[in-house]
Amino acid sequence: ARVKEFVESENWEMISSRYRHGRRRYWHLISSAFSTLAGDDYKANLYYFLPDDVRLCKDFFANTRRAWDSISDDKKRTLMLHLEDTRENVSVWTSLKPSRENELVLRIGWVESGNFMCDSRFLEDVSFKVEYISPKRWVDNPH
Repeated sequence: ARVKEFVESENWEMISSRYRHGRRRYWHLISSAFSTLAGDDYKANLYYFLPDDVRLCKDFFANTRRAWDSISDDKKRTLMLHLEDTRENVSVWTSLKPSRENELVLRIGWVESGNFMCDSRFLEDVSFKVEYISPKRWVDNPH
């Protein structure tokens, strides 16, 4: 309830799904969210994608905005908002080895999940969609 109140106080929009997608249809949830943002109704400088099962820390939005603003790279597109400690020192999805951007940000070179923030350029870069992922992928590799 406090997040909804905060979002309203900032005159932001919060969009959520009525359906549980599970990992087999998660791509569809994110793709639907991206395509919703393709129109002129939801233009913004930054977008947050958050799962429904996390608890936000005090001053979450101010802290994440401070981290975003601390990134000096003008090509930045996304910021992961949660990173497992097992992934802090190893390359994941790309050959880029994680490195410290500053005291707030670890440069990891990838984004996944529904736990990140991005600018509109990222959504444009991915054409406001996520490609179909077969449910068979989760049968063959359940992790």
